[in-house]
Amino acid sequence: MGSWLNGNIMATALYRHDKTNFFDLPIDRTFLSGILGGTAVAKLSQRHNIQFILNPFFQTKSIQGLYDIDPFLRLNATLRYTTKNGKWSLVAKGENILNAHIDTRSTTANQDYSMSVWMPYTNYSLTAIYRIGNFKEKKKKEVDTSRMGY
Repeated sequence: MGSWLNGNIMATALYRHDKTNFFDLPIDRTFLSGILGGTAVAKLSQRHNIQFILNPFFQTKSIQGLYDIDPFLRLNATLRYTTKNGKWSLVAKGENILNAHIDTRSTTANQDYSMSVWMPYTNYSLTAIYRIGNFKEKKKKEVDTSRMGY
């Protein structure tokens, strides 16, 4: 959208059919679920080169064998400032801001089992980057391809 907002969206639909005779516990389950994710980059200031980056990830309810997996939302965000000459950058980042976890449960047959799978815990960081010198690509010899029939 213009020059201030850029990004992408990823959408996936999953059709799952789990069928087995697991330790004399036959299962035959089908389920349709979805995954949405993406990146949104907003330029907050052209003059000061400040960007806000948001990375959401959402999975609808799904199954895995005997287990039901609850919906899941994970959110990462970054605020980035870069100087005009590109030498300095400051990056403030938050990962798994919502402290997301995946809840699973199985109530098939006589089972009554549930489990919370915690992702890496919420993480916040502040990073200062200084780029030293100018990178210049070294000149390389051309590869001799005459023996390869080119």
